[in-house]
Amino acid sequence: MTLSTHSVGEKESPITPSPGLENGPDASPNAEQEYTSGKKLASQPIADDDAKSDSPQDQAVTKEEGAPEVDKMGNPAPKYPHGPKQVFFSWVAILFAVFLVSLDKTIVSTAIPAITNDFHSLDDIGWYGSAFFFTGACCQLLIGKLYTFCTPKYTFLANIFVFEVGSVLCAAAPNSTAFIIGRAIAGFAAAGVQVGNVIILTSIVPLKDRPKYMGFLGLVMGVSGVIGPLLGGAFTSNVSWRWCFYINLPIGGFALLVIFLTLQPFPPVKPDMPIVERLKNLDLLGEFLVIPSIFSLLLALQWGGTMYAWNNGRIIALFTGFGVCAIGFVAVEVLRQKTATISARIIKNRSIIAGMLFQFCQTSAMMLMLYYIPEWLQAIKGDSAVVSGIHTIPLVLSLIIASILTGQLTSKIGYYTPFGIASAVMMSIGSGLISTWSVDTSSRKWIGYQIVLGFGIGMGMQVATLAAQTVLDRKDVPIGMTLMFFMQQLGGAIFVSVGLNVLEIQLIKRLSGVYELNVVSMGATEFRKTVPPEILNSVLAAYNAALREVFIVGICLSCISLLGAVLIEFKSVKGRMALTGGRGGPGGPGRNPEAREKSKGSGKLDKKV
Repeated sequence: MTLSTHSVGEKESPITPSPGLENGPDASPNAEQEYTSGKKLASQPIADDDAKSDSPQDQAVTKEEGAPEVDKMGNPAPKYPHGPKQVFFSWVAILFAVFLVSLDKTIVSTAIPAITNDFHSLDDIGWYGSAFFFTGACCQLLIGKLYTFCTPKYTFLANIFVFEVGSVLCAAAPNSTAFIIGRAIAGFAAAGVQVGNVIILTSIVPLKDRPKYMGFLGLVMGVSGVIGPLLGGAFTSNVSWRWCFYINLPIGGFALLVIFLTLQPFPPVKPDMPIVERLKNLDLLGEFLVIPSIFSLLLALQWGGTMYAWNNGRIIALFTGFGVCAIGFVAVEVLRQKTATISARIIKNRSIIAGMLFQFCQTSAMMLMLYYIPEWLQAIKGDSAVVSGIHTIPLVLSLIIASILTGQLTSKIGYYTPFGIASAVMMSIGSGLISTWSVDTSSRKWIGYQIVLGFGIGMGMQVATLAAQTVLDRKDVPIGMTLMFFMQQLGGAIFVSVGLNVLEIQLIKRLSGVYELNVVSMGATEFRKTVPPEILNSVLAAYNAALREVFIVGICLSCISLLGAVLIEFKSVKGRMALTGGRGGPGGPGRNPEAREKSKGSGKLDKKV
C-alpha cells in the first residue's frame, strides 16, 4: 500500500476534457461503476469530515494498487503523451513560437531610435510599444475564449500567420502611422501565441513538471533577448531597421511548419458546443466595451500633460469614457454570468486577484525598463544601436539564469509564491539602483545594476501563470491564464505610454532654459548632431534627469508588485491530484457515509510541506 499526500484545492489542469465527465462522476449515471468496477477503492483518512480546511496540504490520500486516479471532482486523471518523441517535438514547436514573438519584442528596442530618426517621430515612440500591447490587451480575453472552443493547434497556427502579416506591414511601412498599424496587428497575434503556448503546455506536461518547462520558456525568451538587440543593432547600423521585421518571415515560416507537422491537435475544453452557442459564449458585448475602455485610457495617458493639459476637456472626456466603459464591462460580466468571460468563481479566488496584480505591476516595470535602458545607453552614453544591444546582455543573461533556476527549484520544492516575493524585492532594488545612473556612471555600475534587475525579473516570470494552473479547475484554467496575460499586455500598453509621457514632460521642463530647439521632435540620438558642443553636457544632464524620472516609475511598480506576491496563496504544484476514494472520488469518505465513519481515526494526517 502506497501513502502519498496531495494538495486538495490545487487543481491539476490539462486542457483536454474528459468526455462525459465534465461535471464529475455524477455527470454520467454509470461513471462511478465504470471507474470502480473490478478495482479496490482507496480510502482517505481524515480526522473530522465536518472540518473543512482551506489548507490542502493537511490531507493524506491512501491508494490501493490498481485504483484509477481522478481529480477532486471525480474526473479521470488527465492523460499526457507518454512517448518522449511526442513531448520533445511538441515542446520544440512551442519554443519556436515563443522565440518568434520574443525576438520581435527585443529586436525593436535598439531600432526604435533609428525609426524615430527616419520618421522624425520621437513623439510617437510610446505608440510603437503601446500599439503592440494595446491590441493584445483588448483582445486577450476574446482569444482565451477562442482557445476553449476551437482546437488549440489550429488557433495557434492562425495567430502565427497573422503575426507574420503584421511584421510585413511594419517592414514596408512608409510612415509612422503605417508602422503603428503593423505593430497593432502583430500585437493582437502575439497575444494569441503567448496564451496558446501555456495552454498547449498544460496538455502535454503534468503540473508538477511544468515549472521546469516554463523555466526553459524563459531561456528562449532570454536568448531572443540577447540575439534580438544585436540583430536589431546590426540591421539598423548596416542595412536598415526594416530588416528587424523581415527577419520574422523565415523564422515564422519554420515555426508554422514544425508546429503543423509535430503538434498533436488536442481537442479544446468544450469541443462539442454548436457554433451558435460558441458565438454567444464569446462575450462579444463585453469585448465591445473593453476595446474603447483601454483605448480611451491609453490616449489620455499619451496626451495628458504633453499635447493637452490634464484639465483639458479632451483628457477629461477620455478618462470619463474609460470609466463608463469599464463599469459597463463589469456590469455585463455580473449580469450575464453564464456567458461571462470572467466568471465569479474565478475572480473571487484570492490567488487569481493577487496574481493579476503581481503580473500587471511586474510586467509594467519590466517593459518600462527594457524600453528605456537602451534609450539611456544611446542618448546618454552615445552607444550605437549595436553597442547598446551588447550592453543590455547582462540584464538578459541574468534573467535567463534566474528563470531556469526558479523553474527547477519550483518543481523540486513545489511552491512558487516565495519566488514571487523575491522577484518583487530584487526588482525594486534593481530599479532603484538604475535610477541613480548619471552621465558619468561607470560601466561597473550600469552592468551590475542590470544584473540585479534581470534576476528579479527572471524569478517572477512564471509565478502568476503557475498560480492560475494550480488553484483553478481544469475547465477554468484557459481563462485564468488569459487573465494573467491580459494584465501583462495591459501593463505593457499603459506604462510604455506613461514612460514616454514622463520623459517628454521632464525634457520640456528641464530643457526650456538650456536649448531652444525641441529635442522631443528629434530622434533619441540625432540631438547630439545639432546641439552646440558648449551646451551638450547640460543637455545630456537634463536628458539623464528626465530618464531617471522614468526609472522611478519602475521602482513604484516593483514595490506594488510585492503586495500581489505576498497575497498569492502558498499552494504546491506537487501531488495535487486526489485519488479514487478521496473526498470527492467515488466511494470516498466525502460520498460514502460508511466509509467516512470508518476513516475517522483510521489514520493520522500526513502534512506535506
